[in-house]
Amino acid sequence: THLSSSVSTDLTAASNAVAETNTAITKTVLGDGAMTDEARAGLLNFARGGDPASAACNDADPSTVCTAWRLWPHGDVLHSTPTTLAYEKDADGAPSTVDPVVYLFYLSNDGVLHAVDTATGVEQWAFMPEENLPRLQEMKVNAVGEHLIAADGSPRIYVVDVDGDGRIPSGDKAYLLFGMRRGGRAIYALDISER
Repeated sequence: THLSSSVSTDLTAASNAVAETNTAITKTVLGDGAMTDEARAGLLNFARGGDPASAACNDADPSTVCTAWRLWPHGDVLHSTPTTLAYEKDADGAPSTVDPVVYLFYLSNDGVLHAVDTATGVEQWAFMPEENLPRLQEMKVNAVGEHLIAADGSPRIYVVDVDGDGRIPSGDKAYLLFGMRRGGRAIYALDISER
């Protein structure tokens, strides 16, 4: 996530990680300044797919790593239509003319934008808008209840393809734009030129 308090626009920076060790994600940012340290740790690990039944995912000790995952730690996809982007370099980083790396981008209703490598099916990264952090508790306790929507818009990609080859090499730019649809009123633009 990118926190409005963060000085780094690099989404891979530790200051933007949805992690128990990120002290910028305070209890207040999570929607309840009075929650316990254990509850904060449990919510952040839940957001990452952690199993709430595991003690390591709910303690207040960041040195205890949450490694137990829920059976299905992924929100449903109801209205989001995926989009793809072909990058110039292949998996080894060499220029590719035949087998570029292609990422699939989509939003799930738990408020997360996903980037998946289409060749492997492995998620490469995920982004949760800051607006969704206060909704984590509601999502955690409502596993089988009323359908909650934190984001379900369809992402779109705007490409500045200087050489017109349909891929994103150095010098080209790609921006992923998405709105929250029924999950909120924000619109985001992320520079996804580098994978």
